Amino acid sequence: MNPHRVFRLTGALQELATIEDLLRAEGFHCEPLCLHPKARLLTAEPFPLGRSLAARLGLLYIQDLASMVPPLLLAPPPGGVVLDLCASPGSKTGMLAEAVGRRGLVVANEPNPRRLATLRANLRQVGVVEAVTLAFARFPQLPHSLGFSHILVDAPCSGWGTAAKHPEVLRLWREEKTGTLEALQRQLLARTAALLSPGGTLVYSTCTTNRRENEDQIAWAVDTLGLVPGSGVEVPGVAMEATSSGCWRIVDPRAQGFFVAVLHKEGTPSASWREVSCPNHAQARAVRQFFPGAPAVWDDFVVFRRGQNLDLAPALALHLPEAFGWRGLELGRRGKTISWTLGCRALSSLLEAPTLTVEESAPIARLLAGESLGFLGPEGRVKLVFRNLFVGWLSRRAGRVVWTNR
Repeated sequence: MNPHRVFRLTGALQELATIEDLLRAEGFHCEPLCLHPKARLLTAEPFPLGRSLAARLGLLYIQDLASMVPPLLLAPPPGGVVLDLCASPGSKTGMLAEAVGRRGLVVANEPNPRRLATLRANLRQVGVVEAVTLAFARFPQLPHSLGFSHILVDAPCSGWGTAAKHPEVLRLWREEKTGTLEALQRQLLARTAALLSPGGTLVYSTCTTNRRENEDQIAWAVDTLGLVPGSGVEVPGVAMEATSSGCWRIVDPRAQGFFVAVLHKEGTPSASWREVSCPNHAQARAVRQFFPGAPAVWDDFVVFRRGQNLDLAPALALHLPEAFGWRGLELGRRGKTISWTLGCRALSSLLEAPTLTVEESAPIARLLAGESLGFLGPEGRVKLVFRNLFVGWLSRRAGRVVWTNR
């Protein structure tokens, strides 16, 4: 077992104890970490955590301790709007989405098509609804003179800090070969400085120990872009050391080598996205137009149609031009009838269906293995609940239910 295996539970706070029960039922044990209410350190791993029922159901995300630090330092407020500029695979995006909550928005950008697909798959797997995804190599200026009050730049880098796990990075990115990366990092910093609202916060991070990609880049941003280094940074329970103004290295033995810097843009904050009227989007509909009985928590969301696809997205995303090609969380497809994507966990509170409640983990494992279970009730979809926790969708036919969470 990896003695430093860290992960993050992805359910709501009231669901965490039940997720831990599901882990214990398979022999996994963990303890809380003080840096985040959902962070856990694995203390017993009978088989790889990624094969656990909780992981397969999207109820946890395996994430290095250091990777949790940048979103915590950015600390967007509830209802905030965040740009995650290099978002894949989505671990930090998920944390930012939790921070802004159901009234906020995370704009997750990933220019690489393969990594964008990974980002979307991961956000769907863990049920992130507060984010939209798009794919700009150079992120454009927003209309209405809007900017982002919080931006995370987890920049492409040489990865020297991961050498203990991936020693090949030291061969692939020798010191004399990092010039292209350094140029890209400066381009990203310059672009985000232009996108950052006055009074806003920018967090820059890498998983390298190369000073030219870290401290030297921040010094350049301060001298050239007029950004101001932050101070007084601390994350409870994580060993960090300051290296220069606004810069910190994570030196915790449980984490990979990591660098993080906090920068601010001086000035009076501009109008918030909520204070500016949205452009008219003909393809957007209120959630209640599709689900009349939707809980009030969905009042700040829309269903957006792009071709035959129906996406669930925060209403704040309507400030982004449709031409940006942004996508929300896949909700379904509309032809003559609507085919809902049952893998979208949000549908558990939007679609009415009979419920099969199980108290033990064994029936879930059997269903995931392709077995069927007896269930009395009408034909069609069935919600599967472990104690008080929705875990997926079943389909009932001829008195039996099978896993159909897709």
